[in-house]
Formats: sequence, structure tokens, C-alpha cells
Amino acid sequence: MQPHPFYWSDGTHMGVVTSKRRLSLWYVNVGVVCTYWGFVLTRCINAYLSEDSSVTELIYMTFVAVYYSLAPLIQAQLLTNKEEFALFVNNGISFLKSIEDEHLLPNAEAPLLLRIVSYITSSMEYYIEINIILLVLSAFLRPESPEFLTSLANEPELVGVHWRLLSACCHLYITCILGSSSRLLLTAGFGIAFPGIEIIKELR
Repeated sequence: MQPHPFYWSDGTHMGVVTSKRRLSLWYVNVGVVCTYWGFVLTRCINAYLSEDSSVTELIYMTFVAVYYSLAPLIQAQLLTNKEEFALFVNNGISFLKSIEDEHLLPNAEAPLLLRIVSYITSSMEYYIEINIILLVLSAFLRPESPEFLTSLANEPELVGVHWRLLSACCHLYITCILGSSSRLLLTAGFGIAFPGIEIIKELR
């Protein structure tokens, strides 16, 4: 799928920018998520322009538009900072590894801070996965909801199962890209930056 422009090298144990072929695939994915966000944003604007929209629908569509804006925002950050992000992750890993080798005894229990960070990142990963499942189910069960492509049908509540499945698969594709990119940034932030900052504070 190539949801981001990196891959893990088993030889160097480092994150590296992927090949040109995979980068091309990633660029396509960026275009898809940006196009879909444009669709959701348009539907949100239409909801505000419609006199039939309830307050609940307006609040919901505003939330949906903001939620789907995360995908192009995250991809834009990765697009403009590919090399810098890979350098940050690799330097962070090297720094934490050197601290572990020099200051932690073999088979010693992980420090409380690292256990907390591990728990937070694991919880966030579970949340992302559950969120993906719920959104895909929503695409199948609620074809009339404005953020789904099936809502463009004349009678979206009556669309066939095959169209619902197609919408759910499309949504799975979009949300997996968003989820994988979010997981990458969260892991880098909580798993590398936060422990690194705390270690530097202690060393001072």
C-alpha cells in the first residue's frame, strides 16, 4: 500500500526513504487522500448551505471534515520533510540505544518512563485499529451519510450490497493510509522524542 515514504532496513536497522517506484505509489496515495478530503470538505460545505441540515448534522460534518483533514496534513508534513524525518528517527534510535547499552544492566527491568510510553503507544495503536474498523462498518451500514460516496446515489439508503462493499473497501483504503501515517508519527513522537527529552533532562 505504501502509506508513507519509508521502510525499515533489516540490514542497517534504520528507517530509510523507500525506492523511487514505491515513492511513486506513495504519491498516488497522497493524491487519493487529498482528493477524498476535498470530497468530504465539499459535502460539509453543502451541508452548511442546505436549509434542511440539522444542527446535529452540521456538527457531525464539521467533525468529519476536520478528521479527514488529518490525512493530507500528515502526508504534507512527510512530503516536505522526508529526509529530515528519517534522520530524526534514526538519530533518536541510535541515541536511545547508546543510553541503553551504557546505563542499563543486562536483563534489567525497563524504566518506568519507558513502560509508560510503551503503554501509551500501544493504546493509541489499538485505538487507531478500532477506529478503522468502526469507520469501515459505518461506510457499509450507513451509505446515506454525506462523507461516503454512496450518498451521491438518488436513494442512498437503497443501494445494493455490492455498492456498500465497494464504499467500505474504499474507506478501508483511505483510513488505513491515515492510520498507518498517524501510527508512524505517534510512535516517533512518544517512542523517541519524549524519552529522549526526559533523558537529556536527567543528564543535565
